[in-house]
Amino acid sequence: ALVALPFQIFVLSHSPALVGLLGAFELGPMIVVSLVGGAIADRVDRRRLLAAAQLGVIAAGGALALAAASGRPPVVLVLVLGGLLAGSASLDGVTRSAIIPNVLSEQRLRTGLALNYGIYQLTGIVGPAVGGVLIAGAGLTTTYVVDAASCLAMLAAALAIAPQHPVTVDEHPPVRRSIAEGLRFVRSNNALAGSFAIEIGRASC
Repeated sequence: ALVALPFQIFVLSHSPALVGLLGAFELGPMIVVSLVGGAIADRVDRRRLLAAAQLGVIAAGGALALAAASGRPPVVLVLVLGGLLAGSASLDGVTRSAIIPNVLSEQRLRTGLALNYGIYQLTGIVGPAVGGVLIAGAGLTTTYVVDAASCLAMLAAALAIAPQHPVTVDEHPPVRRSIAEGLRFVRSNNALAGSFAIEIGRASC
């Protein structure tokens, strides 16, 4: 989808400006969902939240496949579905990161986090390459179908693990205050702030 979305928008509109606008449609949901999703992950069963994120990815991918199969869908529809896909993927990433400390011992946590980040980087390279081959060989509709279908494996994995309840506390602060506290913590840590800025910059490219 990372390759298919801008390619489809350019084919439909022949406008580099609209291709660039895709980044804006994706960036907003990514930031909002990342912030709100992190606060929600502290309150609910993370396994269910992960499953919900995967259902969102599957729904967005399926809708993009149907739109591509229709021939020439409105560009705004592709942009909106791209934003939905980006938001769902962000919720998935936040939730998976929150689950890792639950399933690994303290001795293996650092290695597990490094492995998770490495896999994320690797798929960010391999995925677009595979996407380009699929677009050239099978077309946009098949590419979106493969993208959505591949997430069924992640959905099955999410449903197969044990419930991932957050650490119990007496009372959670309001979501807005939790987000504000998290942002203050990021701002106070130069390494985290730099990483956050890099991810936002990369997502907007």
